[in-house]
Amino acid sequence: MEKMMRQEGKYPMRYDMAEWKEHRTLRGLACGPLTEEGERWYHLRQVLNKRMLKPAEAVLYADVINEVVSDLMVHLNNEREKSPSGVVVKDVANQLYRFALEGISSILFETRLGCLRKQIPAKTQDFINSIGRMFKNFVFVNALPKWTREVLPFWNRYLESWDTIFAFGQKLIDKRMEEITAQLKDGENPKGEYLTYLLSNEKLSIEEVSGSVAELLIAGVDTTSNTLAWTLYHLAKDNEIQNALFQEVMGVVPKGQIPTTEDVARMPLLKAVIKETLRLYPVVPINSRVAVNDVIIEGYHFPKGHSFEIERENHVDLAYLKHKERDSNYQFSLWEQVKKYSLSSLAAFLGLPTMESTMIFVSLRRELAELYP
Repeated sequence: MEKMMRQEGKYPMRYDMAEWKEHRTLRGLACGPLTEEGERWYHLRQVLNKRMLKPAEAVLYADVINEVVSDLMVHLNNEREKSPSGVVVKDVANQLYRFALEGISSILFETRLGCLRKQIPAKTQDFINSIGRMFKNFVFVNALPKWTREVLPFWNRYLESWDTIFAFGQKLIDKRMEEITAQLKDGENPKGEYLTYLLSNEKLSIEEVSGSVAELLIAGVDTTSNTLAWTLYHLAKDNEIQNALFQEVMGVVPKGQIPTTEDVARMPLLKAVIKETLRLYPVVPINSRVAVNDVIIEGYHFPKGHSFEIERENHVDLAYLKHKERDSNYQFSLWEQVKKYSLSSLAAFLGLPTMESTMIFVSLRRELAELYP
């Protein structure tokens, strides 16, 4: 994978998300980092990365994430109290999805959507439903020939779902833009984080901000909620690791104290738990690339234009770490071995997300501290 990706230069050729792009073209909307290509993609990534994908910048959102996690704790306790036993949380995956959407939206839009309230606001619920409808209909749109669009409902449902997603996001962007304009008129410097940064640096148009934020939102929700769900699943199966992790986080941050990013850095087992979950269940299990030049891999010649499907089953190659087989169980010691190797050439290809990981680290630490029996 490393050799394939190193030959592509500044502008990688990826899987053409034709149906996503088609919606943008039909509606006159700008593409975001998932649908843009070439030089435009590179420009978007340069701007977006500065406040989102770099670990040093991700810590800026710790207070926002802690606020959302505090609401998650209240929400989960309310859900437990509603159960006959008083301890069971039904549909955990859905609760984590709501948490992830609330957290990512709070960062991207600098606005709380109310996903963790007892009664979700109607417009927010419609937005949530639209994300689900978009993905469900995309499966059919992607698989069926184009002529079926005139006789089957999937294409129109797909477009309408995207329309709702963009319209919801655009209202929040317009609202923030009005606030920034008012601050500037009063001679104040705009106060805010990610959305304020995108709108005030003048490197992206409002249309580009809208397209980018919508796609970042879609990319961030499932990745966070799925990783948390699998992490909790494995911890529930392994009491020894669960106890050890509880002791670690309580030793660094006593119950009732809000964790900081510095605290997370002192929790090696917590990091290992998350990284091992990402190894077993990658947020992007399959990636794609198109060779921009002729390339030889393991003695095989692949011509320019050849399409590759890259399976990222393990973010860290176990063979590299002298493991012969992929184990379906947690191998926390694996991450201690990683430290012993020089990973300067490998690190760029691990694919461990930073923004999602920050949310996962903080939320899991709080869940262990407040919900541990």
